[in-house]
Amino acid sequence: MKTNKINLIICLLLAMVMGVSACSDEFDESEFIKEQADLAESKAAKDHERALAVIQAQLDATLAAITAQANVDTELAQLQALLNKELEMLRESLSQKEDSLSAANYLAAYRAAGLFTEFKVLVNNRDGEPLADAEVRVSSIPDAVTTGADGSAVFTDVVVGNNTLTVSSDAILDFRANVLFNRLNLLSIGTSTIVEPATALLALNLFADMTSSDEVGTISGTVTIETDLTNDTPEFPAGAVVSADLSNYLITNDVIAFQDPILGAVNGMALTEGNLGVGEIDPTTGNYELKVPLAGNSSSVNLIFPEITTDQTLAISERDGNDIPAEIATVPTRFNLNVLAEEVDDVIGFEVSVNEPATLGSGFEMAFTPMAFDINNFSRTNLTDINGQTSIFSNGFTNAAQVRFKLTSTGAGYTSTPSLRIGSNTVGYGYLEGYLTSLNVEEDGSAYGNEQNVMLTAYAYFGGNQVINFGSKNITSQADGTLPETILIEEGDFNFTKNTRQIITQKIDSIGIVVTGVGADAVVRPNVNLSVYGFTIDNAPDASYTTFPSLTFVGGGATTQAVLEITTYNRYDMNISNSGTGYTIEPSIEITGSSVSGSQVSLYQSNQVEYYSKSSQFPIGPVTLNSFIERDGAGGLTSQNDGFRAATDAGIYFESTPSIRINDLNAVQMVVNVAVNDPEEGDLTAFVLNTGDDYDANRTVTVTPRIAGVGGSGFQWIFNDTFNNSTGEYSFNSNEIVNNGAGYKQNLNIDKKNPNTGSNIINVTIRRGETTNQNVDYGTGVRLENVGGDN
Repeated sequence: MKTNKINLIICLLLAMVMGVSACSDEFDESEFIKEQADLAESKAAKDHERALAVIQAQLDATLAAITAQANVDTELAQLQALLNKELEMLRESLSQKEDSLSAANYLAAYRAAGLFTEFKVLVNNRDGEPLADAEVRVSSIPDAVTTGADGSAVFTDVVVGNNTLTVSSDAILDFRANVLFNRLNLLSIGTSTIVEPATALLALNLFADMTSSDEVGTISGTVTIETDLTNDTPEFPAGAVVSADLSNYLITNDVIAFQDPILGAVNGMALTEGNLGVGEIDPTTGNYELKVPLAGNSSSVNLIFPEITTDQTLAISERDGNDIPAEIATVPTRFNLNVLAEEVDDVIGFEVSVNEPATLGSGFEMAFTPMAFDINNFSRTNLTDINGQTSIFSNGFTNAAQVRFKLTSTGAGYTSTPSLRIGSNTVGYGYLEGYLTSLNVEEDGSAYGNEQNVMLTAYAYFGGNQVINFGSKNITSQADGTLPETILIEEGDFNFTKNTRQIITQKIDSIGIVVTGVGADAVVRPNVNLSVYGFTIDNAPDASYTTFPSLTFVGGGATTQAVLEITTYNRYDMNISNSGTGYTIEPSIEITGSSVSGSQVSLYQSNQVEYYSKSSQFPIGPVTLNSFIERDGAGGLTSQNDGFRAATDAGIYFESTPSIRINDLNAVQMVVNVAVNDPEEGDLTAFVLNTGDDYDANRTVTVTPRIAGVGGSGFQWIFNDTFNNSTGEYSFNSNEIVNNGAGYKQNLNIDKKNPNTGSNIINVTIRRGETTNQNVDYGTGVRLENVGGDN
């Protein structure tokens, strides 16, 4: 609400400046009245006067609203401060010749709105005699005016509202009062509204010395102020004065000889020298004493405690919202009994440093070499299965690889066994699978009799010998003793049909039909559907491989050869190829890769390996990879024993070369709590909240003052960690505080605020000839810079 009023006043002031921009360069109040009447006949003048009347009406409403508020004095003081600022700008403008027109218009606007008045002060002594050469000041006027021989001092263009009046002279006790100037009256002339000229007059009869002691009471006390928050004792304000509002007494004693009605109120009167109504605060003790004249035996007097702005010493760790290193700072601070003091932020007086755990080294690498294996004589069947078939191949007693064989094409048109080759070398042959599809009667023979039984038998031949009997079929000869021209293969015929297909694992070079009966010369040729089903290696190559070589089928009368897909899954020998640097603690290392189990490929992660002696092909046994590795003392990692080697775990075969994964250290910094035990002694107490993990050095805690020379010394805390030579880690064991230190501060600032007392005026009841005590504590004040602490 307060801000809105002030903003409205600013807008009105600007409107006034614009509204009177056409005023004359030469101007005084009597001419203004005449000029307004003359211009009333012209439309332009009427428009000007209407605008001015609107401005005045707005100001009237604004001042009425302000006056209606409970805190009238504060609101009027704000208005006065605003007008004072504008007046200073006006006077500066008047001092510049080239701006005299706008300055005159500016001045005319204030006068036309009734916001300026003339003020005349008559200064007399207690006998009513004029006092010359007294210095008189009004707060809205920058310059003092000295009284003439008639004791008068005249001020023009005093801003309406509250003003402070002071009178100083060697012939009297210096005097101060608050003077409220009301708005000037407005007159209507025709359609115009103008200001009625007026001069505010105030006549004073001032004291030349103290009254007698039997007419006064005494007020004394101690005033404290917290200008240093880094100690436990309050300070005392320097150069500050406590004064009493002597308005009632001075009015009673006719200090105001005459007051013009235009002056709304004259109050807050005080004598500002001597000790009559004034007490200077002793900067070394904070004590003050003042005498208060009393109209009767007792009276209620208002003590006025001034607002104090001075430097305050405090510890800070934040400035303008940004963290800064802690420091003892000097900050301008305002102290006012009517203002609630700010919270004082804590700034801890010491810093606790805990050494950090180890960091992970870098650069360690292991090389993986696939194990070599031999090919022995073996066979595989049913390679048409979607997953094919697998075999394990070894190098001596070590299983080195798992190989999958799968037919991606079984071929077509086979009439005999194909050979199996590696390159140009035949190492085995293919297994066939198939059946009879039909029979062709190439010669029908003779003399088989009339409708006699004739038996047809199917055989596989190799080297002219019948090696496989596929069963028989009986037919009946024709009447002329010949075989029928067409012979169909029906269910139950032979043992080599589509429903009774055969797997041929022997080598064959043909399939034929034997005709058995009383006749002769009949020739029957079979038609077959044969494809590759598997293979056998009976002439294994004398060589070692890390990848199974390609196998190809050759011959067999095929129109299309079968195609065999071979996939090798290896185990790997391992060795360190780069020891790395910075490994103060041995990290956890795993092997990772894609491994196969049966037909399934999955992600493998494990630290399991097999350990071998270089002189033996037998594994010593499965161990963790970290059991194979140790620190080399120079920040790298090496094998624990040069006479041993490692390999990936038995039974684990990889689709591609695996790699190692070095897990991050579980590096957790130790967490401790350190606090002041006895604020008087400043000794510290401490305990461990979290012991931390993966330390490569003995744990240490140091406590140092945050600000050099402030915050104590001597604290010692010893940790007895257990060192693991194998891993390089220091494990938490025990600890002991051997010196609690002294002089440490939990908070470099005192924890205090105060006041708001509700007013900077304190009412005190006193009696003639007696002393009343009134102590005041200004508290910690309001800092005028944006500083803070840890909280």
